[in-house]
Amino acid sequence: MRALSDELLNQTFQLAYFIHPDERAAAARITAAALESLETTTLAQDKRFYHPGRRTKVSFTEFHLLQRLVYEKSAPFERAREADPARAPRAARLLVHFIKHLVWITVRRNSFYVTLGLGRLLHRYTTAETLELYNVILQDPNRVPAEDYCRNRKKKLMEELLNRFGAMLATTQESRGALRFVTHDRPARFAALVNDCLAAFTPWQTGCHVPERFVPTDTALPDFSFSGPDPDAEHPVEIKRYHALLHPDCLARLLHALGYAPAAERLEIPRFYLANQADDTGPDDSADGGAPLTDGERAELRDHLRDREQRRKTARARRLRFVANGDEVARLDLEQSEQVRFTLPEYAEFLEIRAADTPDDLLLATHRLRYDDDDQLRAQDAVIVLQNGRRLAFTITAAAATITVAGATSHPIHAVRRWLQRHNAPAALLGPIWQPALSLLLLALLTGGIAWLLFNKPATPEPNIAKTASPTPAPQVTPTSAPAASPSPQPKPTISPTPRTPARPAAPNDEVLVRYIPVESNSASLTRGEREAAATGLLEARKVFLQIGGGTEQLRSLVGEQIRTQLPAVVPFALTDDRNAGDIALKLKITPRPAKGAAKRLTLKAQIVAASSQVIWPLTSGFDAVEYQGAVNKVVTKLSAQLSDDLKKMRK
Repeated sequence: MRALSDELLNQTFQLAYFIHPDERAAAARITAAALESLETTTLAQDKRFYHPGRRTKVSFTEFHLLQRLVYEKSAPFERAREADPARAPRAARLLVHFIKHLVWITVRRNSFYVTLGLGRLLHRYTTAETLELYNVILQDPNRVPAEDYCRNRKKKLMEELLNRFGAMLATTQESRGALRFVTHDRPARFAALVNDCLAAFTPWQTGCHVPERFVPTDTALPDFSFSGPDPDAEHPVEIKRYHALLHPDCLARLLHALGYAPAAERLEIPRFYLANQADDTGPDDSADGGAPLTDGERAELRDHLRDREQRRKTARARRLRFVANGDEVARLDLEQSEQVRFTLPEYAEFLEIRAADTPDDLLLATHRLRYDDDDQLRAQDAVIVLQNGRRLAFTITAAAATITVAGATSHPIHAVRRWLQRHNAPAALLGPIWQPALSLLLLALLTGGIAWLLFNKPATPEPNIAKTASPTPAPQVTPTSAPAASPSPQPKPTISPTPRTPARPAAPNDEVLVRYIPVESNSASLTRGEREAAATGLLEARKVFLQIGGGTEQLRSLVGEQIRTQLPAVVPFALTDDRNAGDIALKLKITPRPAKGAAKRLTLKAQIVAASSQVIWPLTSGFDAVEYQGAVNKVVTKLSAQLSDDLKKMRK
């Protein structure tokens, strides 16, 4: 378990307690749950090229991810309180829940959504004013979207808020047809509470970068500007923009510089129905609202997290629960099956894997889900390795919003038991008394199989390089032509001539010759471990930029047509001609070859590179490309099959 400072524990607890100020025990449970999820969350970020001028996702540091986990763990407690008539929260408490949820769903996207949520849903600034505020915070007018896009995204945010609060919110139609929430008639009463909320939900460990006084048209704000080819480098800048928009003092400076009315005068507080009608303006009047954790509470929290971590290391869970948005979405009994399919709830950000056969629902892993530009679940593959060594392989398909989870069988006996169950074996054979016998039977079968292979090993045939596409790197090819007659003996020279690399034979019309191209001697080569680490981008990529060079225009067109037809059928890639839209790039270089028949023949050099220009395929270290020689359709088929096989091996 990582070292958790008293400051971090207190900060996590106080955020939870701000949301639940009269429920100290609930705040402590939220704190423990958030810290445990952080320990088990896969932290791989969304590495991809972004569309020019459009940032749709932000990568979070581990510290800011913890803040979001508090929001996620708080939601079930909020809903339970709201659904209990005996504990109906007051309007101010619901406003805290509303602002927390608004910050949660906008920060998960980008600074445009944060500006939109604050300007159009929590305050009543016009669309034009909201976009001008975003222009100042972005420092790039070319990236500011149109008003129609702004209205469309506002509608999307309102749908999410209505999905969360349901009948507690009502909408009304404005004169031009746009929807807005029915609002409180005296919003200024809540001004202090709104400031407290925005201060509490400002990203942790961030500072102020908005000058006290400045003129937007004359003053550049370099802390908020970004230019460069790597979109991941903009992440720290986006965090600064979040701070400037959410921190009350920084927001006040931005509004003053633009000449807008102060935020307190433009508040638009939604009216909450079914709320406790007590007249209040604060979240609650708990006496110890800001009290930090006591020494005993901190020690108890650390002991709890340490105990859970030790149990994860030794857990042998056979039944798993999958939880999203606080609700169970599926179960998997590994003694009965190794696969389960289920649909995720809308807007889920985290998927938890829990042990269903432990009394306290032990959390095993947390997976952060990813969404595309239109908030649709992104297709992805992932492998989570639990602390006990078990692997869970995820295949997420965006079209059906489903997940397939495959867990490796924990013991061969379990596989035998499942086979017997599927074939309606007598219950007596499934009992624990038969497990030693089954183990001996499996051992005997394995030993017999190995012995049979050793004594019946077939003779190794002579290799035929012209008919076999070799998967091994840089094969040594011997010419097939017969040697010429030896000339008359001559005196040996004092210096041996430099040997020439034998020429590769031409591939037959119906076969493909494969050769791995080594890295140039003066180029840096990644080790196999570095190549495999970089190649994880292959599993995450969904759009591949196709770059074809060499050959004639007609031949490039033919190869491109074959690639677009064959490759997507065997690998989960969508090909694109837009360099900036691709996650990775498939680079092909064509060298035409003479052909006796009608079939077009060529040599095709292929490699896949990441955004950093590193070669991530082929996977074998020391080689930068794979070269295929043969007919066009056969070459593309071989390339597609080889890439598909490598992806399958990586997933395993």
